[in-house]
Amino acid sequence: MPEQLKYFRLEQKYVKLLKEEDKPYYTEYEKRLIAWSIVWEGSVLINKRKRKNRISYSPQVSISNTEFEVLEQFQRIAKLGKVSPTPYKPKGRRAKQKPYKTWRITNYHAIFFILSQISPFITSKRKYQCAKLTIEFCRSRIKQHETSRQIYPYTEREIELAEKVIQLNKRGLP
Repeated sequence: MPEQLKYFRLEQKYVKLLKEEDKPYYTEYEKRLIAWSIVWEGSVLINKRKRKNRISYSPQVSISNTEFEVLEQFQRIAKLGKVSPTPYKPKGRRAKQKPYKTWRITNYHAIFFILSQISPFITSKRKYQCAKLTIEFCRSRIKQHETSRQIYPYTEREIELAEKVIQLNKRGLP
């Protein structure tokens, strides 16, 4: 596939490779703005899913907010990710909360790219650690899948990285 977009199979889905011309250019101001937005309102995490006899890990960078137009403006600056089309309305105990939307990146290449660009500007120690570990996790998964379309099991290091990020994102005291 020389001229077409290249895709590879990763965790049962096809992931679009970011070509050089698809990678956005950020000024230092935009990098700081993105980093600070993630520190204040966002999260850098790796989700762990258990299905039948299989465990999968999926990295994610996201920001949730009740100010929908703020997320739309953020989307224009970040030039990556998507804003959820419909607001999420909390239920149960949280039913009195305002509805909110979420800007999210789940593509390995996009996460690797944006976190590599903004990590020097992340001021929170915990989120900086999460970003560095997530960058390493994404780099490892991308490197494994560059040469083959085969689905590889997670290496011990990848599992260790994912578990560290999950531990850093747990609520409550350590």
